[in-house]
Amino acid sequence: MAEPPLVLTRPAAQVPAWRDALQALGVPGRAWPLIAIGPAPDPSAAVGAGQAVPGARAAFFASPNAVAAFMAA
Repeated sequence: MAEPPLVLTRPAAQVPAWRDALQALGVPGRAWPLIAIGPAPDPSAAVGAGQAVPGARAAFFASPNAVAAFMAA
């Protein structure tokens, strides 16, 4: 019996890299993105947060997507 594929629930844009890495290890992968990553509905919140960072003692980002969106704002 063939191994069942590992279900990849990453956003669609991230699936190819994960699938390629898994295939290199001999693990089949199947894309099933459960979330979509896109711009904030109100980018002014990110801009305001960015303006506050220089005076902050720390900044915490929950994901690489959050960092990319923050840096683009």
